[in-house]
Amino acid sequence: MYGHPHGRTVNGSDRSASIDVMRKLAFIELMELLEFSVLRLDSPQACRPEPARAGLIGTLDWWFSASPAEWASACADASDVAVYICSSTAALKEAVLPDGDTVLDFGRLAGEARPMRAVGEARGLRLYATAHPGRRGEERVGAARRVTLRVDLKALLSRVVVPAQVPQHMFELVASVVRSRVWVDVVRPQALALTP
Repeated sequence: MYGHPHGRTVNGSDRSASIDVMRKLAFIELMELLEFSVLRLDSPQACRPEPARAGLIGTLDWWFSASPAEWASACADASDVAVYICSSTAALKEAVLPDGDTVLDFGRLAGEARPMRAVGEARGLRLYATAHPGRRGEERVGAARRVTLRVDLKALLSRVVVPAQVPQHMFELVASVVRSRVWVDVVRPQALALTP
């Protein structure tokens, strides 16, 4: 573990520096990300049965990216309308911008949850946001109430994937909105499957 500016602490030890990752977002969360450059934190209860962490505000799970074939098959039968934002572990560690009251730690996911059923051996990265241990009283309470983390949008996003079952007009809307904020590829699984 080593420290970063803005109170960040990250794990800089291994192959995670070059691994592509993805996170599933509801459409409203994508809009929040594009408009306000924030990501919603999952509640601390979402990471049970892990041991409780003192001062834990919330978490963000990022999954190691699937192969093109797995994208095509897994996204095709998704039942809800959502998108997948893509980044890398190295970009993620630089793009998340906590305030001075928040400390970030990164840990590996053991595959207890899977964003796509086709990826039987899915693994990923879990970001833990905790209130700074040196903060007390109202400052710490305020940190615990925050439910989002600010991000550098251009540094974070490398691609946005829209599941195949999403209607064409919705795909075009997502592509238009994304590219109005940041110029990255917005694709469907079929297109990915044709890419070497």
